[in-house]
Amino acid sequence: VLSYNALGLLIEQIKRDTSTITLLRNATWTISNLCRGKTPPRWALIAPAMPVLAQLIASHDDEEVITDCCWALSYASDPPERVQALIDAGALQPLINLLAHSSPNVQSPALRAVGNVAAGNAEQTQAVLNCGALSKLGLLLSCAKKEIRKESCWSISNLTASSPDHVAAVWTAGLMPRLLEMMSTEEYEIKKEAAYAICNSLCNAQASDVVQNLVQLGVVPRLCALLELGDSSLLVSALEAIEAILRVGAVASQNSRFNSYAALVDEAHGCEKIEALQMHENAVVYHKAAQLLETFFGSDDEDEDAAIAPVATAEGFSFGMQT
Repeated sequence: VLSYNALGLLIEQIKRDTSTITLLRNATWTISNLCRGKTPPRWALIAPAMPVLAQLIASHDDEEVITDCCWALSYASDPPERVQALIDAGALQPLINLLAHSSPNVQSPALRAVGNVAAGNAEQTQAVLNCGALSKLGLLLSCAKKEIRKESCWSISNLTASSPDHVAAVWTAGLMPRLLEMMSTEEYEIKKEAAYAICNSLCNAQASDVVQNLVQLGVVPRLCALLELGDSSLLVSALEAIEAILRVGAVASQNSRFNSYAALVDEAHGCEKIEALQMHENAVVYHKAAQLLETFFGSDDEDEDAAIAPVATAEGFSFGMQT
């Protein structure tokens, strides 16, 4: 259909001053379907729609028209190499504005498109922040619609996966406490996305105060609770986040050699859970768990080994715990 210039004809109809609302609704619905597909349509065939869609979401107030335009933009911005065209068309700011729309029908596709941009490169992620997305995403974390809460967490996880500056921006916006709460209270699919947002923050935070603040907010027991889940990718992320915390703790305890963050992991039954993961079928999980135990929890074993080492005496060697 696209190869027969169907999109061009639809765009012509949309641009006419005499277009009725019914025609606009039908045209944007058709464009949204032309932009979707398991195999994305050839970019050259759908690219002309980007400026038109951007203009419609910025200037039109009909919910059906806006909704279908947002869905079209969400389809067109995936895969990631197509994200920049959405930005260049001027669609990003209107999309972020629509996150505050009164209808979840509009919020959902707008959020998906914004999340696609947030998953792009550092400059594209920064563009999302520059358009004021964080304040709106923060409100959506408490939306009554489950899918919107999940997509909001996913969008934030894309932001925190980018750079230390972006992690700091999310922290400054005050989103972390709500994400931590969602890790404890939400159902699994939402909990998982919130967990990724927090894990990314811990792994990518350049400033130790972000890690320390998250520890004070109770991130350690929440991460340790994730270690009982079956998702290998989430397990790896949780283990890497715990490692990031333990490394900050190790730096802070250089003088005393007592890692208070390691103690928090132990108190949350994290050590036994990490030990159990050494039997995990996934090799990455197994190796990461073994590495954590060896690096941060090996001293007790080493002290014990030294205590029961054979000791030379006048009568020969003696074995057992030395006092």
